[in-house]
Amino acid sequence: MTVVRDYLFYLLLVGFVFPFRILPYRVCLAYGKFIVLMLYPLAGKQRKIIAENLRHAFPDKDEEWIAGMISRNWRHMGSLLADSFYGPRMTAGFYAKHCVYD
Repeated sequence: MTVVRDYLFYLLLVGFVFPFRILPYRVCLAYGKFIVLMLYPLAGKQRKIIAENLRHAFPDKDEEWIAGMISRNWRHMGSLLADSFYGPRMTAGFYAKHCVYD
């Protein structure tokens, strides 16, 4: 039974990762943010931990700022997810087009 469950989980994971292999970069970014948006309601415990850590780190900030920071953090995680899975497709031309060096 665990072999079947593991295989089904593998297929689910491949289904989420496969679009990163075929879609253009901007669409991959949107897709990564969409995945994180779908996971956001399921991560209540992690959001509480983040809020508690932010309250300790920034005691002078109000709850509105903390809630906004948590939301921006989750959106950024979507971008990181997209960059991580899109990474093997990045070439020198991609970096020349999308990155700015000082």
